Amino acid sequence: MEDALKSVIEAVAGASDANERIEELISRMPEGHQAVELLAGIDSNALASPSCSLAFFTVLNSNKYADRLVRMKYDQLLVEMAPLSAELVMLWKALAPLKGDSRSGFLAKASLLLEIACLAWQDSKLPGKMSGSSVLLPLCSDDIMETQSLSTESGAWPRAIWSKMEEVLEELDFTCSKDGVWSYRIDLDNRARLMSGANIKAYVKSGAVKLSPLALARLSQNMVTKLALLQRTVSMYPADHPSIAPALGSFIELISVSSGDGGNPSPSGEAHITFSQ
Repeated sequence: MEDALKSVIEAVAGASDANERIEELISRMPEGHQAVELLAGIDSNALASPSCSLAFFTVLNSNKYADRLVRMKYDQLLVEMAPLSAELVMLWKALAPLKGDSRSGFLAKASLLLEIACLAWQDSKLPGKMSGSSVLLPLCSDDIMETQSLSTESGAWPRAIWSKMEEVLEELDFTCSKDGVWSYRIDLDNRARLMSGANIKAYVKSGAVKLSPLALARLSQNMVTKLALLQRTVSMYPADHPSIAPALGSFIELISVSSGDGGNPSPSGEAHITFSQ
């Protein structure tokens, strides 16, 4: 199943647009319950890389073509998925009745939230996993569905990821209120881009390159930030001060990851991904 999962994710993420991603997903689905297991695997590994996030975003909107995807009725798909990912079933049920602007708004917020979560998760280098459905489930509340803004705060995320989350939110031009809530208003100009998944696609590498241009830009900015921190630390303390080793180690680790010499994937890289069933 792991090989099939990788193959599907790579094919879907490599497609040029949303419609082609759907066709790639449909054409590569196995038969019967194996298809349901594969969809659950895409959910559970949604933050493993931008490619995985993009594949999960494609799966999220699958109620429109579920009968082609798994060769079963949509209701049967929900029944078979429930033991594997109850949260994904809840997401599908919340999305299914939405139409027009309501559906567009939900998908736009889902796409942006996946982008944020994936980047922060990659930067945090946390062990284990966090499913795409668990990330998006808060969007199903009535008050969030009715607003055109995406908001998040520290209580919605594991403590270990929040510092990286704040960095990503700032990068993506979210605004932070006095009570610590970060918000971004989705307007007509950016909604279409978010709905298409283009914001996530921008981080997916193509061809033989190690990183996409946008991922490379993020990595470069992170290196500048880490180097500035190292320079400031070295200038402030004597050579044997305990603060120097962590700052130096952090900078060396970033260089190592960017060159593919070890460690976890770069903030938006595709290397060294281990899938969990």
